[in-house]
Parts: sequence; structure tokens; C-alpha cells
Amino acid sequence: MARVARGIAAGLLVLGLTGCQDTPRQQPPFERKVNVGMAPSSPGWSELDSAGRRHGFDYDVTDWLAGELDLEPNISNTLAFERESKLRQGDVQIVVASYSITDKRREVVGFAGPYAQTYQGFMIRRDERDAYRRLADLKGKAVCVTRGSTSAIQLREAFAWPVTVVERDTYDECMELLLAADPIVDVVSTDQLLLFGYAAKHPRTFVPQQLVFGEQQRYGIGLPKGDAAKCRIVTDKLRHLMSDGTWLAFFREHFPGYDPTPYKPSALDPCPDPPPTAIG
Repeated sequence: MARVARGIAAGLLVLGLTGCQDTPRQQPPFERKVNVGMAPSSPGWSELDSAGRRHGFDYDVTDWLAGELDLEPNISNTLAFERESKLRQGDVQIVVASYSITDKRREVVGFAGPYAQTYQGFMIRRDERDAYRRLADLKGKAVCVTRGSTSAIQLREAFAWPVTVVERDTYDECMELLLAADPIVDVVSTDQLLLFGYAAKHPRTFVPQQLVFGEQQRYGIGLPKGDAAKCRIVTDKLRHLMSDGTWLAFFREHFPGYDPTPYKPSALDPCPDPPPTAIG
């Protein structure tokens, strides 16, 4: 009987091992080392200090997310017009770069979020702040925006009066045009949240908070299109970020003096349904 029992036990062990071998191992949605697309120079969001250390709201979100998911992020400088192409080509696996969620972008990339929201605003030279009380005061002005940004698109569609749109690759270039001894532009335009960061860095500038326009911008984490697993995991982590006080701490650190309430989303977008699993 003992021999028979041992034979049965051995047979069950073989079946168990075979069953384990037949069950495919589920791959983690992220590799341990991930390339993260981030703005090369965006005060308050992603910027290198004199010692070469990166800091800002987007960087803090990335660093926090990496800790939550046990990832090793490699930051890849990514300009506004490069974000879709880098995600599609696999040069980066995630984009955290004050990346506005739009229907057009959803056609080629995925998003988790939003983790922040804002409207379009304007930055002017501080000594000219009395000249800009209403949106109509921008008539005939030269306005600098970054190439490929939603700001460029909305600025051309927002006003019945003419403005001259000047496009550059980065907002640092726009700031140089605004603050030059012989200024080439009168105004810099982008999301108010981004302008708050620049205003803290450039004391000669001013952001009139009453001058806003356009659609609300909702910042999301850029992901490969159709990857429902990544979207669900990142969305779940963002939900904790928004609710446990971490988001508020990041905001107050990088945008002190501003009320965070208008910039914190009340809900996250649902992720796309995963593709159907093949049977057989």
C-alpha cells in the first residue's frame, strides 16, 4: 500500500508540475528600467539646477510613481512636439511632461489621469502689467508659444482680433524674446500652471490671473496606445497620489502662494477596455 501511495503521490506531483508549466507566466506591465519623457526645462515642473539635479512637480510625480511601481526611471529630455513620436517609436515608455489630454492625441497614444488641470494664460513684462487688463488688450500683439503645443492651436482660434503668433521649440526661447533689450514679442502664452513656474524664476515678469482663455487643459501620463494594463496600474497609483495628501504637498512646494483647488482634478478618466483574450 505504501508503494501504491508513493506512486499516486509521484503521479500527482508530475501532473502538478505539468500544470504549472502549461500556465503561461504573466509578464509585468513595465520593465524595471523605463525611459520617461520629460520637458528639458520647465520651471516648477521639470528643470535642472546648477548641480545637475532635476526638480519640479512632474519630476516629483515621476519619482513617486517609480517608487510605487519599483521602477528605475531614465529621464529622456522630450520637447512638446516629440512626445507622440517618442512614445510610438518606443524611445520612451512613459511621458510625464504637463502633457494635455486631447482627443486627437488619444488617436495615437494612451493616457492615465488627469493629475492636474488648468486654463490658458499670459505672461507679460512686469513694468507693463497695467497695460493688460482685458483680453482685448492683446489685439495686435506678438505672442510666443511652443511649437506643437495646444496653446499654439487655441491662440489662433480664440480671438476675433488679430495676434501675431511666434513659435519656438522651448519656453526658455520665448522668455528670451520677451525679456530681450529689444523685445521681439509682447506676451508669452501657455497654461497658467506653467506660467506660475516661470514667474517665480523671472521676477521681471507678471501673470495676470484674470486673463484666461480656451479650453481646460488636463495633464495626463502619456503611455503607449491601447496598453490597458499600464493605464489601469498608473491610474490606480494616481488615485492614491491625489487622495493621500502627496499631490497637495507637491503643489505647495512648487507653486507656493496659489490656491491649489482649481488645479486639482476631481476625477480620473477611465482606461480603455483590454483586448479580448483568445480562447483555444
